[in-house]
Amino acid sequence: MSTPHAQVYFNRYNLFNTTPNPAPSGNTDWYTNQPSMQLSNPHLVQRVASQLALLSNWSLPAANLLGLQDLNWAFCVYDLQQQLAANANSDDLPNYPTAYAQVQASHNTTQTTSATKVCLFNVLVAIEWVPSAGELNQLQWAFRRASDFLFDVSNGTMAFGQVVFGGVDKMRAADIQILASNRYHPRSWREGLYTDSKHMPIRLGRGMWERQGSFSIPWHEPEGYRVIVHEWMHYAIGLRDQYINSNNAEHPDLALPSFNPTAESIMAHLVGSSEVMRIDGGDDVWQPFRAQTGAGLPYSAMATAPFDQPRIGPERLPLPLPVFHHGFGSNPVAEVATLTISNTPIANLNRGWVYLLRGSLNAPTTLIPQGSLDSRVHSQGFKLLGANADDYVLVIGDQANGTTAVYVAQLEGNPPELNWIECTPSQFPLVAVMPYGSVVQGAYSVKVVTQAGLTPTAIFVAAAGEQNAYAVDSNGVVNNLPSLDGTAFLVFEGQTGIQLAVVAYSEGGNPPSHNPTAPIPLTAGSSEGNLMVFFNQAAESRASELNHLRVITTTMYGSCSSFPNTTGTAQSRGYIFALASNAALPSDVGASVPLKPTLVLNYDNAALLSLGTTSGIAGVLKVYSANGTTPQAELSKHFVDRGYVALALNATSASGLFASTPTPEFFRLYGQQFSI
Repeated sequence: MSTPHAQVYFNRYNLFNTTPNPAPSGNTDWYTNQPSMQLSNPHLVQRVASQLALLSNWSLPAANLLGLQDLNWAFCVYDLQQQLAANANSDDLPNYPTAYAQVQASHNTTQTTSATKVCLFNVLVAIEWVPSAGELNQLQWAFRRASDFLFDVSNGTMAFGQVVFGGVDKMRAADIQILASNRYHPRSWREGLYTDSKHMPIRLGRGMWERQGSFSIPWHEPEGYRVIVHEWMHYAIGLRDQYINSNNAEHPDLALPSFNPTAESIMAHLVGSSEVMRIDGGDDVWQPFRAQTGAGLPYSAMATAPFDQPRIGPERLPLPLPVFHHGFGSNPVAEVATLTISNTPIANLNRGWVYLLRGSLNAPTTLIPQGSLDSRVHSQGFKLLGANADDYVLVIGDQANGTTAVYVAQLEGNPPELNWIECTPSQFPLVAVMPYGSVVQGAYSVKVVTQAGLTPTAIFVAAAGEQNAYAVDSNGVVNNLPSLDGTAFLVFEGQTGIQLAVVAYSEGGNPPSHNPTAPIPLTAGSSEGNLMVFFNQAAESRASELNHLRVITTTMYGSCSSFPNTTGTAQSRGYIFALASNAALPSDVGASVPLKPTLVLNYDNAALLSLGTTSGIAGVLKVYSANGTTPQAELSKHFVDRGYVALALNATSASGLFASTPTPEFFRLYGQQFSI
């Protein structure tokens, strides 16, 4: 591992009016308003072994300004001091920037303020496509602003020292993955940076999806970079979410997400918050970081506990950091094509989901999810990230009559001309991706099962960010996947030609929080975040009996006979979801600390308003499950003020998850109109 410079000076330059650099006659000196800062006494901390093993082909071409070339360090802790002039003629006041930073072994002509500890993280970011120079610039601004926000949140003790961008081949080794999809819900694994058995990159999409407006917010905007810091606090510091209410007297059987406007902590919400604090006398939120990193290391005392009150500032890191590096060359050729939908069959699709395919339609070699067509697509088009010539574009979505359609076209020419063909299955099956076999970190297996509808002639699976598509075996199984997140692609070949379907699957809702072992809960679920499963935070004491469990959520974009668009007087108001586990969830019956597994289905305002009358909102949303040939309404609870419906998962509402040999459970949100 590289050795960092012992001392690094920032914004330190000689004055013109001191010997030996007198100011030219008649000139006025203008000084930078940045303080002269010193970093010293570095303490370098190496990455965990599982991540180090993936970094063999990723390094910098030369040492950075901190003196570090390899990427094996997770973070470096320094003494941070401001330099003060010893006298009026000192050469240590800032002036014309003749150098970015100076590195020296010693310096004796200044005074300094007392040192504070600062932890500078080395952030590795893998991008699923080759970005343009403009996109790289936007991402640099995103991480620069995220670093300043982290410095504020940590009360001046943490920031990003270096950010290195790599391509899709660096996905497994990264700290953060940025995927091409605009609908990938941000998620992270607690303590992933410094606990070897739990290393898994943070996953982000191309932007932060705004559900009510149906568009993607870039990461350099406040709504974006604040989320990056929230996820970083899970991954690098080990902090827990603070927005789950497991002790609601009105709903004692549910663990519910809630918004507490009085909580000024970014782990509770990101609305006007720039602190990390314990709430209402709760646990010391910094304890996991201090406990895991060891009391003898210098950073163990940086975050002093408890943080009970918000503090003013600091506004930003007083250093020209982070430094940025990337491996895309000086003038990267962006892998981007613009999809124009005007006057095409997909123009009128509702919630059209987009995928790039490489290879043949009946045996693709590459699958790259792009997300969904947003509200701005008619005026701006839709960017296909990672697109190459001759790739296929698949779009699946609902038509005006409520039926689901699948269209495919090939990218030909520049700009591409698209000739759309319809490949809609005559009857969509129910699809569930199940965790399969033993749980081995970084070498997972999944099994794809279908019910009702057509039987696929071939199924292919691609892990999130990996792109390579693998055919399932005769049992529907694919092995050696890096994660339990990805895409399943279904092919139906018959007398009517090729028909296609695609589903997304995501690990989430498994009791032992962030795999493979950690405190409850994992606030995840479907890849786009519409379905989430929460657990009682107090059940952390039961983690050891739950470590083997995994739960995968599958999102289906098409209706099928088991879940029609209309059942009786109820109308569908969301996608079909499947929950599948690799072992039975434990029952809460007789448990001293109940698990309280809670299914939460989020919805946007349109789902409710469409049920209304001229007198106002007049409808109710309920969760239906496929316990039989006709969807059956479950005893769910509708929280209008929070925008979701909640259902207690138990042997009655989700018997397949509690069976000794688990079977998938399917759910869909329906709305029913009534008069007011």
